[in-house]
Amino acid sequence: MSSPALELSGISKSFGKVQALRGVDLAVQPGTVHCILGENGAGKSTVCNLVYGGYRPDAGAMTLGGAPYAPASPAAAMAAGVAMVHQHFSLISTMTVAENLMLTGSGFLMRRAHLERRLERLADEFKLRVDLDATVSAMPIGARQKVEIVKALLGDPSLILLDEPTGVLDPGEIDALIGTCQAVAASGKSVVMVTHKLGEVARVADAATVLRGGEVAGGGRMSELTIPQLLTSMVGRPVSDLNPALAASLGIDAEAPDVVAPDMIPAPTGSAILTLDGLAATRGDGSVALAGVRLEVRPHEIVGVAGVEGNGQSELVAIISGSLRPDSGTVTLGDVDITTMSPRRGRDWGSAWYRRTGTARR
Repeated sequence: MSSPALELSGISKSFGKVQALRGVDLAVQPGTVHCILGENGAGKSTVCNLVYGGYRPDAGAMTLGGAPYAPASPAAAMAAGVAMVHQHFSLISTMTVAENLMLTGSGFLMRRAHLERRLERLADEFKLRVDLDATVSAMPIGARQKVEIVKALLGDPSLILLDEPTGVLDPGEIDALIGTCQAVAASGKSVVMVTHKLGEVARVADAATVLRGGEVAGGGRMSELTIPQLLTSMVGRPVSDLNPALAASLGIDAEAPDVVAPDMIPAPTGSAILTLDGLAATRGDGSVALAGVRLEVRPHEIVGVAGVEGNGQSELVAIISGSLRPDSGTVTLGDVDITTMSPRRGRDWGSAWYRRTGTARR
């Protein structure tokens, strides 16, 4: 039997008085996708940063392809054949894709023609085609992540670490990412994917390790595991004890835990307090901030607006508060159109906001 692509034995790591990992054992086989599962704070990202040379373990040992492995830095990890796609992208937004790729360790000072030939091979093998002339700031999030993966693959690593790669992707982009992971594993490389979404694990993983409180709480080959087993290992209690909202956040149905069901939270009732209809806005540089945004907020409801910074959240809040006029669309508070009202008039009608600087207004 071949040696594991990566093996961790008794790995422990503390940050001050906080024990992030305690005696973690983990083995990733060659040519497989291995998911590391756990709730927030379980230690998943710490494992990746240890493997990638960002941290040094306090105790324990690692092997890579059967040989002792103790990277002193990310550069040492890359030289050993380990690549990582971080949760927060590292691309320079004002540069083109080609310029970003040429700045990587494997692409530094590479001629454009040589880069194109290497990318053609990656596209054929992993279905990862990128537009070299596109400016990163103009690209959607899914396309940017594809560039990050291409950047990682340019160095021909044997092991790729993906830290929460689906957090900012839409369902179609998640499907594409899963296909890429499977293609990379089929080529003989190993993929370690950090996630807390059981639905994704069920679709892509060959094996899984569950962390809870910095310790291994379960795992094994997916062919020998069930979703309820993984969930119980993650949260420390049976599926039947979970409320629907928590189950939904993990991508499962508490009533039928083997079925992935992302929409479990009951729909709100009652007339909308705030209605946004067809909002559009452009930034000072002419780029699109909002396009056709529709949103309703009902009584007793908390609505979260999520997204990577720079995707229209600030403009949306500015329009609702009255400090920015939309190019088109309406904002209605109750039955009053406040689209063109000043912030003061909006407050008079009962709106309030809390600024990022910490200054409250009502």
